[in-house]
Amino acid sequence: MKAFKALLGFCGGCLLAAGLPMQNAIAISEEDLLEKFGQVSVFVLSDGAGGYVTTRADLPNDGLGDIDLLQVFFNEDDAKKLGEQVRQANADFRENGVVGIASLATIHLSAAEQRDNPLKVVFVPQEEDLEAAQALDPAFLEGANNAASIVPLFGIQNGDGDFIGLSFGDSDEQIIGMFFSSSDAMDVLAAVNEAQPGLQAQLGVVSLGNFTQLMLNSDDEVFERVMFLQSEDVVNSNQSLVDE
Repeated sequence: MKAFKALLGFCGGCLLAAGLPMQNAIAISEEDLLEKFGQVSVFVLSDGAGGYVTTRADLPNDGLGDIDLLQVFFNEDDAKKLGEQVRQANADFRENGVVGIASLATIHLSAAEQRDNPLKVVFVPQEEDLEAAQALDPAFLEGANNAASIVPLFGIQNGDGDFIGLSFGDSDEQIIGMFFSSSDAMDVLAAVNEAQPGLQAQLGVVSLGNFTQLMLNSDDEVFERVMFLQSEDVVNSNQSLVDE
């Protein structure tokens, strides 16, 4: 991620990695979170009319009856692999289906819509990022109870385990960067440790589900400075799909 290689400064103790207590006053509203989600692109299979390609299922013990499962990817290549499988079995998709892009905000709102068959989102993180998350925290997937619980976010922590703010490029603004890509986060970590070895920076991981709950339940204004960061490969994939 070229834009994040030039680091100007760092501040520690900005965000407790171990979690924050629930407060009465909320700094981040759901609307604020959706605005941040609007900057995150994901990949889905779409039919010729622009609708999602889903799988009908009746999962045991959920009490919902028939639901539509939507697989949501954070990498275009992973979505293309599913697309090839669907093309082999579905003539209509073979003729009209595409790998499309949507924002995380759009997916969130779609799943909340009332419909005859509820839409259940299945997030599919990149395998290498999931492996990196489990290497950092062997218990990462334990207790996962929703789709976002298996999506890892990587951040830079100081020696005390606090996620730290960074200023990128020519800006003096301190940003709490939460990376979907473990490799991008490791590149930034290397730059941080080179610039300030005394900080003893390290890589930390938290699930998207847990982190967003912290954001929504905290009165700490530092969450306003959180930015969800995707890899340059994803940004380029987005542009190529838009240009097609």
